[in-house]
Amino acid sequence: MTEPAPPAEVIGNDWPSLAVDPLESWTPRRFVTVVVSYYQAPEALALTLAALEGQTYPPELFEVIVVDDGSDPPLAPISDTPLSVRVVHQPDLGFGLARARNTGARAAGGEILVFLDCDMLPEAGWLAAHARWHHAASDVISIGFRSHVEVTDLDPVNIRSRPGSLADLFEGRSQNRPEWIEFHMVRTAHLTSDADDLFRVVTGGNFGISRAFFETVGGFDETFTQWGTEDIEFGFRAFTRGGLLVPVRDAFCWHQGPGAAPDAEDRANLDFQRAKIAHLIAHHSFRRDRAGRSFTVPQYVVTVGQGSAPAEAIFETVEGVLASTVHDLVVWVEMPADAVTGAGDGPAGAVYGWLRYQFEPDPRVWFGPIGGALDCFPTSSFHVTIPAGITVGPILVRCLRWALSTAASGTARLDDGSEVSITRTWALHRARRTGLALVEVGDVMRLSPTGLGLAFGLRSVLVRLSTRRYFRWFRRFKTWALGAKPVAESKGHRRRPRSSRISILCRMLIQIRRPADLRQVLGWVGRGVRDQIIRRLIRRLIRRLPRRLNRRLTRRLVLPPGSPTDYLDISAIGPSVPARPIGSASVPEVPVQLSVPALDPTVVNPIGWTPDFDDTVVALGPPELLPLDVRARTTAALRPPAGSLEGMRRAHHVEDVAAYHDGVIQRATTLVELAAAGVVVHLADTDTDTDTFPGLRGYLGAELHRLMTASDIEGFDRHRRELVSICMRRAALRDHCLRSRAAQARALAAGIETRASDGGSITVPAGPAWPPEVSVLLPTRRPASLSAAIDNVARQTYPRLELVLALHGDGFDTDALQSLIAGLDFGVQVVPVVGTLPLGRVLDAAVSASSGALLTKFDDDDVYGAEHVWDLVLAHEYSGAELVAKGAEYVYLAASDQTIHRFGGRGERFSLRPTVAGGAMLIAAQDLAAAGGWQPRPDSVDKALVDDIVRTGGRVYRTHGAGYVLVRHGVDHTWPAEDSYFLDQATLVRPGRNLTLAGIDA
Repeated sequence: MTEPAPPAEVIGNDWPSLAVDPLESWTPRRFVTVVVSYYQAPEALALTLAALEGQTYPPELFEVIVVDDGSDPPLAPISDTPLSVRVVHQPDLGFGLARARNTGARAAGGEILVFLDCDMLPEAGWLAAHARWHHAASDVISIGFRSHVEVTDLDPVNIRSRPGSLADLFEGRSQNRPEWIEFHMVRTAHLTSDADDLFRVVTGGNFGISRAFFETVGGFDETFTQWGTEDIEFGFRAFTRGGLLVPVRDAFCWHQGPGAAPDAEDRANLDFQRAKIAHLIAHHSFRRDRAGRSFTVPQYVVTVGQGSAPAEAIFETVEGVLASTVHDLVVWVEMPADAVTGAGDGPAGAVYGWLRYQFEPDPRVWFGPIGGALDCFPTSSFHVTIPAGITVGPILVRCLRWALSTAASGTARLDDGSEVSITRTWALHRARRTGLALVEVGDVMRLSPTGLGLAFGLRSVLVRLSTRRYFRWFRRFKTWALGAKPVAESKGHRRRPRSSRISILCRMLIQIRRPADLRQVLGWVGRGVRDQIIRRLIRRLIRRLPRRLNRRLTRRLVLPPGSPTDYLDISAIGPSVPARPIGSASVPEVPVQLSVPALDPTVVNPIGWTPDFDDTVVALGPPELLPLDVRARTTAALRPPAGSLEGMRRAHHVEDVAAYHDGVIQRATTLVELAAAGVVVHLADTDTDTDTFPGLRGYLGAELHRLMTASDIEGFDRHRRELVSICMRRAALRDHCLRSRAAQARALAAGIETRASDGGSITVPAGPAWPPEVSVLLPTRRPASLSAAIDNVARQTYPRLELVLALHGDGFDTDALQSLIAGLDFGVQVVPVVGTLPLGRVLDAAVSASSGALLTKFDDDDVYGAEHVWDLVLAHEYSGAELVAKGAEYVYLAASDQTIHRFGGRGERFSLRPTVAGGAMLIAAQDLAAAGGWQPRPDSVDKALVDDIVRTGGRVYRTHGAGYVLVRHGVDHTWPAEDSYFLDQATLVRPGRNLTLAGIDA
């Protein structure tokens, strides 16, 4: 028996980050049992066994157990095969598929279980594709794929003697892949999204799991004695137990025949099964959340923590939870050990004895030891903790859930310093199994109780009604609803927006199976139409209000920038009046761009931006004011601020005209804020620049104005739209952020001083330097790559650069090197390093020779766009993270001469263990020192640095991937992987070395 595989240490269901050996260089070591469920289908079983004989997995390392579910006649022992096959019988007690799979698992001798239906024909690499993932981690559920094909004219000899793959054998035959599986793959980005229903894709006829984790999950539920849903219920329990769901496309099978459509009896059974799983799958989409309903497996487990509160106060807390608007819950009252056993006769025993008399007859109240709720309710979706003795409002649980969004855990602090929290059960199980903290297995948020109370849509109203009377009323509402007054706002990053209405409607239409489903869809559409009509009537009413009141209600679209305290008073500089004197009596006019108020990048930024969008075009005001040839379907200006920003981010683009604004400065301010947040903006009108009246171009800047006047914006696809949004973000954040504006004003003041004629002195605030100096650490041991590597640095538009060239080993031509760096307009430090030192020591030597406040690492064989360093510096500024990086979204595969884009939409996110590119990282020198520097290891130094940042309490932020191309030569990589590995992940593929795909000018 080999040493057990460790549990998966990944964030969420980020299975691509799990270190798995490439299939070509992987060596099987673990014994596998293939469990084949069977019922009266000898011809299909013969074909399946023939396909299993051709597996590339070593035959001495796997066995086949065929479980006969009461066939008549019983299946005889199988001997005409070179495989190790055992037949196990179980009595016919009705539909026994779940029981058959458990019977096979109990009889198995392998560490890994792979389940296969008897009418499936696996390709030759099927078993190896499954087993490879279970060699890497013990809690993986590997999910195979299938296609249906007709095989009535084939026999086992045809399968065994085929010259190529089964796909070659079936070429030309009618094939059909289950569309619902591909739908969920697209919806969840191949199971890498933060959706909480990834378990829907688990199908029992082709999946793998370790035997130990199968036993932890509890196997299949043998009470399923009718057709359907036993596999999705098992998938839910495995997922809730913290299992890692991995889609394995190489684990491919061919289903014999098109698949039988459910008959009337099967459909009736399925209706019963849906009612059954509503009690077992604690997910909102499988049950109706109505007051008064209780289920076998509750969705929420609310733990009332042990404390010193008197019995009456604990009583009030428990009653408050039971009176919640969420009835699908149980309460776990934690007790000291002596009170649990009944041995205690002190004050604690008396307190909990009295509480037992009060609540124990209630089936929704449980008493148990500290921390015992997870063991007693291991498959409830959420665990909520509440301190004993606090007053609980009726919507606290619901608001906690809504505020959590897609994060793994969230905590809100109350006035008295105590905390309430909500955590997904899968995160608790994974943290317990791996020994990691919650923050290391998923996103952990600081929830704002204020945000909880506003979850019902009150924010858009109450923020406007800013009188003291309304705020007093709002505080009373929060006290009633939440049971406590909040003390801190959330500083967590923005969450991914919900799916668009169109995608939700499509998903609902696909899932229609019966008249009740159609009625539900029509009701949803009807309510949506009703709400749209009401909104339009309200907007029309608001337009009829007096102009000044209308302007006050609709003027601000996004959160206003914060007021700088350590910078110049930028907002006081007007468009055509002298600037506020800075120690001088005569000051000339100020450049118009300084008239635009600076934005605070910590408030207005692209954090949480996603490339997903719907096909709407949003106008910033009444659509009828747009030119006739410009289309817009909705108006953004009348929405609440937060909703407006997210709505505009999700729109294809935003249309704007001068009539929507009070003046050019107010217009420029709004457009800059929108661009900085990632909104794609188009100017539907034109303006004129003159010497006497500078138009909008002067206020925005030439680059931002050029991007906003693009004539082909209607034709932008998903990829092109993202690149344009990135360019707009760069221009807005680089030219209009607080520190940039302060630097512009200081430069202006310095120029004023040289022209002053009255002898007056000018005081220019020192302030932090902007932009900060960046040292590029470039280690290389390949002289042939030196010229291209230096060109990558020379291409940067960032104004304050230093190149630290660490020459690792011998073979470098000194004269040739001098000619390469002679014409550079930035400083260069050349650091020779002995070739025997590990890469970590080489980087430490480069850091010692550097002088920049920020450090970034370049790889000698990758390609970097001209704005790459700017991208990292800006992300470092607005995220506040200790380490920022890009992901390897764009990859050039030299062996196959193709450029691909993969894993789009994962940028602009915080993550504790992200999949970032080691050649595209930036960190402050002081933060690197606090993390202990580079580890002295020959490879994986980048991953080790990320781990050290997290270990020391730092944060890692992944910005967009544009402007950086990872180059794969197929050789000389510490991480060997074939081109097919990357091509399987690609969403866009372009022939050749296509740098424009990554937004890099060729």
